[in-house]
Amino acid sequence: MAELELAVGQNLFPVEQLGAPYRALRAFRPVIFLETSQLASSPLRQDLPPSVILHHLYSRGPEELHSPLQRNRLTPMQYSLWMDSQGEDQIWKGIKATLDDYAAKVRSRGDKEFSPVYPLMLEIGSSLSGNC
Repeated sequence: MAELELAVGQNLFPVEQLGAPYRALRAFRPVIFLETSQLASSPLRQDLPPSVILHHLYSRGPEELHSPLQRNRLTPMQYSLWMDSQGEDQIWKGIKATLDDYAAKVRSRGDKEFSPVYPLMLEIGSSLSGNC
Protein backbone atom coordinates (compact mmCIF):
# COMPACT_ATOMS: atom_id res chain seq x y z
CA MET A 1 0.00 0.00 0.00
CA ALA A 2 2.82 2.38 0.82
CA GLU A 3 4.45 1.72 -2.55
CA LEU A 4 1.17 2.38 -4.36
CA GLU A 5 0.72 5.60 -2.43
CA LEU A 6 4.26 6.70 -3.27
CA ALA A 7 3.92 5.87 -6.97
CA VAL A 8 0.65 7.76 -7.32
CA GLY A 9 1.98 10.72 -5.36
CA GLN A 10 5.18 10.96 -7.40
CA ASN A 11 3.78 10.22 -10.85
CA LEU A 12 0.20 11.46 -10.97
CA PHE A 13 -0.79 14.03 -8.37
CA PRO A 14 -0.73 14.55 -4.60
CA VAL A 15 -2.57 11.65 -2.97
CA GLU A 16 -4.29 14.00 -0.52
CA GLN A 17 -6.37 15.26 -3.46
CA LEU A 18 -7.98 11.83 -3.81
CA GLY A 19 -10.32 12.59 -0.90
CA ALA A 20 -12.45 9.76 0.50
CA PRO A 21 -10.72 6.91 -1.38
CA TYR A 22 -7.36 8.04 -0.03
CA ARG A 23 -8.72 8.32 3.51
CA ALA A 24 -10.15 4.82 3.17
CA LEU A 25 -6.79 3.45 2.06
CA ARG A 26 -5.07 5.17 4.96
CA ALA A 27 -7.68 3.88 7.43
CA PHE A 28 -7.62 0.30 6.15
CA ARG A 29 -3.93 -0.24 6.87
CA PRO A 30 -4.22 0.01 10.67
CA VAL A 31 -7.58 -1.82 10.67
CA ILE A 32 -5.78 -4.95 9.51
CA PHE A 33 -3.78 -5.00 12.73
CA LEU A 34 -6.61 -4.29 15.18
CA GLU A 35 -8.07 -7.06 17.30
CA THR A 36 -11.68 -7.82 16.39
CA SER A 37 -12.80 -6.47 19.77
CA GLN A 38 -10.97 -3.18 19.05
CA LEU A 39 -12.53 -2.86 15.63
CA ALA A 40 -16.01 -2.57 17.11
CA SER A 41 -15.30 0.89 18.53
CA SER A 42 -12.50 2.08 16.28
CA PRO A 43 -12.82 5.60 14.85
CA LEU A 44 -11.12 4.25 11.70
CA ARG A 45 -14.52 2.80 10.73
CA GLN A 46 -15.68 6.32 9.87
CA ASP A 47 -13.34 6.48 6.88
CA LEU A 48 -14.24 3.07 5.47
CA PRO A 49 -17.40 2.00 3.68
CA PRO A 50 -19.23 -0.61 5.78
CA SER A 51 -18.87 -3.16 2.99
CA VAL A 52 -15.07 -2.93 3.22
CA ILE A 53 -15.12 -3.66 6.94
CA LEU A 54 -17.68 -6.44 6.51
CA HIS A 55 -15.64 -8.13 3.79
CA HIS A 56 -12.48 -7.82 5.87
CA LEU A 57 -14.24 -9.57 8.75
CA TYR A 58 -14.71 -12.69 6.61
CA SER A 59 -10.94 -13.15 6.85
CA ARG A 60 -11.27 -13.22 10.64
CA GLY A 61 -14.26 -15.53 10.73
CA PRO A 62 -14.52 -19.30 10.82
CA GLU A 63 -14.12 -21.32 7.65
CA GLU A 64 -17.83 -22.15 7.62
CA LEU A 65 -18.72 -18.45 7.30
CA HIS A 66 -18.71 -18.16 3.53
CA SER A 67 -18.47 -14.85 1.72
CA PRO A 68 -21.16 -13.86 -0.78
CA LEU A 69 -18.65 -14.65 -3.53
CA GLN A 70 -18.35 -18.24 -2.23
CA ARG A 71 -22.04 -18.62 -1.44
CA ASN A 72 -23.10 -17.55 -4.93
CA ARG A 73 -20.20 -19.33 -6.67
CA LEU A 74 -19.05 -16.19 -8.44
CA THR A 75 -15.64 -15.38 -9.79
CA PRO A 76 -13.85 -12.47 -8.13
CA MET A 77 -14.44 -10.43 -11.31
CA GLN A 78 -18.18 -11.16 -11.30
CA TYR A 79 -18.50 -10.28 -7.65
CA SER A 80 -16.48 -7.10 -8.03
CA LEU A 81 -18.63 -5.96 -10.95
CA TRP A 82 -21.77 -6.75 -8.99
CA MET A 83 -20.52 -4.77 -5.98
CA ASP A 84 -19.64 -1.81 -8.21
CA SER A 85 -23.23 -1.69 -9.41
CA GLN A 86 -24.82 -1.89 -5.94
CA GLY A 87 -25.26 0.38 -2.98
CA GLU A 88 -24.11 -0.48 0.52
CA ASP A 89 -27.62 -1.61 1.47
CA GLN A 90 -27.76 -4.16 -1.36
CA ILE A 91 -24.28 -5.45 -0.58
CA TRP A 92 -25.44 -5.85 3.02
CA LYS A 93 -28.36 -8.03 1.89
CA GLY A 94 -25.89 -10.42 0.23
CA ILE A 95 -23.70 -10.46 3.32
CA LYS A 96 -26.70 -10.92 5.62
CA ALA A 97 -27.67 -14.06 3.68
CA THR A 98 -24.26 -15.57 4.43
CA LEU A 99 -24.59 -14.67 8.11
CA ASP A 100 -28.00 -16.35 8.20
CA ASP A 101 -26.49 -19.48 6.63
CA TYR A 102 -23.69 -19.47 9.20
CA ALA A 103 -26.11 -19.06 12.12
CA ALA A 104 -28.22 -21.94 10.82
CA LYS A 105 -25.12 -24.18 10.66
CA VAL A 106 -24.13 -23.28 14.22
CA ARG A 107 -27.64 -23.87 15.55
CA SER A 108 -28.01 -27.17 13.68
CA ARG A 109 -24.96 -28.47 15.53
CA GLY A 110 -26.53 -27.42 18.80
CA ASP A 111 -23.85 -24.81 19.49
CA LYS A 112 -24.85 -21.71 21.36
CA GLU A 113 -21.76 -19.62 20.73
CA PHE A 114 -20.91 -17.77 17.52
CA SER A 115 -17.61 -16.46 16.22
CA PRO A 116 -16.82 -12.97 17.57
CA VAL A 117 -17.10 -11.54 14.04
CA TYR A 118 -20.73 -12.62 13.73
CA PRO A 119 -22.30 -10.08 16.13
CA LEU A 120 -19.97 -7.35 14.88
CA MET A 121 -21.00 -7.98 11.28
CA LEU A 122 -24.67 -7.91 12.30
CA GLU A 123 -24.16 -4.63 14.13
CA ILE A 124 -22.39 -2.98 11.20
CA GLY A 125 -24.90 -4.26 8.68
CA SER A 126 -28.00 -3.44 10.67
CA SER A 127 -26.93 0.20 10.72
CA LEU A 128 -27.20 0.15 6.92
CA SER A 129 -30.72 -1.13 6.57
CA GLY A 130 -32.49 -0.98 9.87
CA ASN A 131 -32.33 -4.79 10.30
CA CYS A 132 -32.87 -6.58 7.00
